[in-house]
Amino acid sequence: MKLATLRTNSRDGLLLVVSRDLTLAVAATQIAPNLQSALESWTRAGPRLASLYASLNERRAADSFAFDPARCAAPLPRAYQWLHSASYAGHVALLTQLRPDAAAGLLTEPRLGQCRSDSILGPRDPVRVPSEEWGIDFGAELALVTDDVPAQVARNDAQKHIRLFSLACSIHLQGFLAGELASGLGMCQSKPCNAMAPVVVTADEFGAAYKDGRLLLPVELRLNGQRFGVCEAGSDMSFDFAHLLAQAAFARPLGAGTIISTGPISNLSPRLGPAGLADKRQREMSEQGRAATPFLRFGDRLGMEILDRSGASVFGAIEQEFQRSRRDT
Repeated sequence: MKLATLRTNSRDGLLLVVSRDLTLAVAATQIAPNLQSALESWTRAGPRLASLYASLNERRAADSFAFDPARCAAPLPRAYQWLHSASYAGHVALLTQLRPDAAAGLLTEPRLGQCRSDSILGPRDPVRVPSEEWGIDFGAELALVTDDVPAQVARNDAQKHIRLFSLACSIHLQGFLAGELASGLGMCQSKPCNAMAPVVVTADEFGAAYKDGRLLLPVELRLNGQRFGVCEAGSDMSFDFAHLLAQAAFARPLGAGTIISTGPISNLSPRLGPAGLADKRQREMSEQGRAATPFLRFGDRLGMEILDRSGASVFGAIEQEFQRSRRDT
């Protein structure tokens, strides 16, 4: 099943069911007004949404219309919480360069931190930052979305609480990252916003590409219309999704609509990636002795997408332009 949120005057938007090929959509307001509401009543809403999804794919759904990602907000325009992790060995290697003591143990047990969730960017929203001098960077991430999760849920039971998956883009300000890591209090200024692809999907949409709690599909990244890198989402992922969720619920329950992301997808193989500018610059340092690639400039355009083995888009594409923000926005 594939779901999206149509941008409206409401902060939470309007829930859409989207066809498998991302060409058609239909409003699901008779089932739930928005995605958060659907997640809070998933036992009732989920089967009804699945039935509507089947009708839409069979071209039998009344009042369907052409799906336009440009009209979409993030599937969850705001969430009660977004937890991020460092699940990829390549990204942990980069963190080790920045702060060796803070990165110790990251590959043996999931570590989770809180990041901004009160306003999540949609797939075509611009990214506004006050200054280029802050080292604007990005990372492609996978994310899961939960229903209500009890505290201390066992890893074997955690999977059933994962209702949806997303492709996400995290924005990093590298100029602040090392200092905030050193503080031990988390990434507040250095991780100012996240964006989500237009569509969230249920695990059954992945078919054989979902194995051992990992998504075995490539992520393609573009910068200013040129291919930037291709990463494998399932390679070098230290913790599966159920492990991340069980760790998040170790000492507390999680409310429906909680988002947990993997951290930037980053592969150890030099033939894959890079997944972000920090990765690329680190490779340049290792190979050439200096980082030649600059961080993002205003006017730069970033794109990312996950394709299935037939070449079809799974979540739709994130396409964003980086712009200067005014002090009063």
